Amino acid sequence: MGQTLEDISIVDSDSVYFLTLTFDEVPSYAISENIDPPSFSINFIRGKWEKGDFIRRVANNPVYQYSIKSKATSSKRNDLELRLHFYTYSDVVIDDSGDKEIIISWQKYQGLVVEKPDSKEVDFGNISIQDALQQIVSLQFRNADIQDVVSLLTTSYGINVIVHDALIDTATTRRISLSLKDVTVQTAMDVILKINGYDWYLDGEIIVAKPATEVYQGELVTKIFEMRFADAGIVSAALGNGILSQKGNSVGFSTGIESSFNDKLMVSDSRINMPAIENFVQSLDRKTQQIHISVKFIETTLSADEALGINWGLRAELKGPAPVDTLGEFKDFIKDVAGWEALSMAQLSLPLYTSVLQLLTADNESRLLQEPQITTTNNSPANIVVGTSIPILVPQAEGGAFGFQPFTFEETNVDISLQVTPRIAEGLVSLAIDAQIEAIIGYVGPDADRPIVSSRSTSTNVRVANGMTLLIGGLILNEESEAVDKVPFLGNIPLIGKLFTNRVKRSSQRELLIFITPSIVS
Repeated sequence: MGQTLEDISIVDSDSVYFLTLTFDEVPSYAISENIDPPSFSINFIRGKWEKGDFIRRVANNPVYQYSIKSKATSSKRNDLELRLHFYTYSDVVIDDSGDKEIIISWQKYQGLVVEKPDSKEVDFGNISIQDALQQIVSLQFRNADIQDVVSLLTTSYGINVIVHDALIDTATTRRISLSLKDVTVQTAMDVILKINGYDWYLDGEIIVAKPATEVYQGELVTKIFEMRFADAGIVSAALGNGILSQKGNSVGFSTGIESSFNDKLMVSDSRINMPAIENFVQSLDRKTQQIHISVKFIETTLSADEALGINWGLRAELKGPAPVDTLGEFKDFIKDVAGWEALSMAQLSLPLYTSVLQLLTADNESRLLQEPQITTTNNSPANIVVGTSIPILVPQAEGGAFGFQPFTFEETNVDISLQVTPRIAEGLVSLAIDAQIEAIIGYVGPDADRPIVSSRSTSTNVRVANGMTLLIGGLILNEESEAVDKVPFLGNIPLIGKLFTNRVKRSSQRELLIFITPSIVS
């Protein structure tokens, strides 16, 4: 005696899945539920199924498969078991009002959805795997098998997948619980696999899921990029800051002897990550604008009325700026910079710049120290060093019989160094300026022949319009010197030489003006 299962029919609607079982008589059954892992079982007492045990996978979350098999009970009775396997437990409805039919149904969980552009259906059978991986998905699982989650995710989007045995082996694979909302399929694959010690890569149009520790042939692809403008070493270092995957690597090398524009970049990484790498390399390998920087170092001696810096108003009254059409701008300039007590800056238009230079050259108290020019690329520092080498007389031994001493010369450098880093932004040029100025402010020694070197430095950031000039002033040096006049031969005689020597002390103030003109050339 027993009830025989004769047929199984399925109705798969948008929201409900119906499983209809037809028996040769009114079935008797018992229900059991399991919470962890979630499952639902119906045991048909002394039930029979002549077609044999089977397992059917379904892609209708929360059920991922159901199975029918003969099962021996503890009382040595053979039952027929229908078991539903859940990602997340859901209510199951049993309708046995159909006499010899029993209908099992469950609501589909809408946890796997696709955002369809313009409300149009997406034909996943005809889109590329790259497009499929960029589809938007929301997932929710509790204590689900990783393999089952991957299978549901990939089959729902028409993606072919090969799964390593490690993900199938129930003794080693991990179960996961997760909730993801509005992420790409690619991101979901990363989260599901990588945080659990697995990895995946694209082999053509097929996803291969595997343990992260294993590297398969074909997992990594290599591409060589030819750099047109960028330094391959710099780009390679930038790729290592989050662009390359953990298995990826890059190396830059040059095929030229002197030029870096022949650089090449070799990158190895997963096929799925290569488009992002290509976009990143292209964004860096672009022609960089060049900036020409013209600098003038002008030193002017301050008068007694200019203890706090150049009195531009007084000098303008004496000499007058030219041309006349700059008078208004020049008066505003005087108002802004009058009474400099520390480092100050002013922006000069071309006419005003010309007028200021004419004003400085009209007197005999100003001199052009250096006029260096340099061209650099955007955001690259330009270093300018101008200096003077001063020989210093250094005695070597005690004096001879007639009061003479052997001596040698040592070189002392007195430099003005300027580092300017320009950066173009919105038509303006931002200048990061580091300046160090050395100057001789006096002399010491028995013969007042050893210089005293003063050093001043400053750092600043300023924005200048293209082609305009930045004037840096306020670098004032106080110089004290002592002149020694001697009667030839008699002034060098020990003891009595002082009678034939006259010392004169002098003091003066000088101000260093730095004019910096950046011009965008390409």
